Amino acid sequence: MPGPQVWQEWLELMGKGLVGTLQLSLISSVLTILVGAVLAILAVSQFAVVRGFTRAWIELFRAIPVLALMILMYFGFGPIAAQLGINAFAIAVICLTLSMSSYQAEIFRGAIRGVPATQWAAASSLGLSHGKTLRLVIIPQIIPPLIPAVVNIVVGVIKLSALASLITVSELSLAATQAVSISFYPLHVYVLLGGFYAVLILPLIYFSRWLEKWTQRRFGMVSAAIDRSLVSKYSDAKDEAKLAEEERKLV
Repeated sequence: MPGPQVWQEWLELMGKGLVGTLQLSLISSVLTILVGAVLAILAVSQFAVVRGFTRAWIELFRAIPVLALMILMYFGFGPIAAQLGINAFAIAVICLTLSMSSYQAEIFRGAIRGVPATQWAAASSLGLSHGKTLRLVIIPQIIPPLIPAVVNIVVGVIKLSALASLITVSELSLAATQAVSISFYPLHVYVLLGGFYAVLILPLIYFSRWLEKWTQRRFGMVSAAIDRSLVSKYSDAKDEAKLAEEERKLV
């Protein structure tokens, strides 16, 4: 059994690795959400060329595993990245963002497409452009129900950040490998590693479940209760007042 001094060395190493994991996860998560939102908006653009390019971009980075992307960027383009001043940490952030933002974009795009067509028609009848409709009508109402999905993406980023140890990024997994190399207690070290990840991720998972239930109670019925027959009945959006009244009755 490892003694108290060994445990202290492990905790010091893992503490430093925890800081690296938090930094990597936080930066990657913020960029993932922002890039995913931009990609989703481009994916529903009025221009076919923009939509086609965005769809190809999303599908490409959904198809490439994060590990393969990191290996390609670090070992394949490593010399070029070094000349540009891009270190291993930045490469890990780029790879996580490219991969996870493609999944985030699909979630956002699906939510945008799920808004009833009557709302687009009503906004158009008021003279709102496609961009203004997205900004003023569509996006504000899809944000609350998307919060649980965003939290799940953050959880995924934290888990995948462990792969960054393979390109020498100082984080929890690399710290665990270093602890094993100096003490030769792999079982104890990796159980400790699992404990660190559980402390990081489990609160987010429970928070996501609570958010999902809360948003379903608060927002879930608003879009689901709208009768699709209203689309044909008021498709010309000439009488928005009637449409709004019908929706209030259904909700």
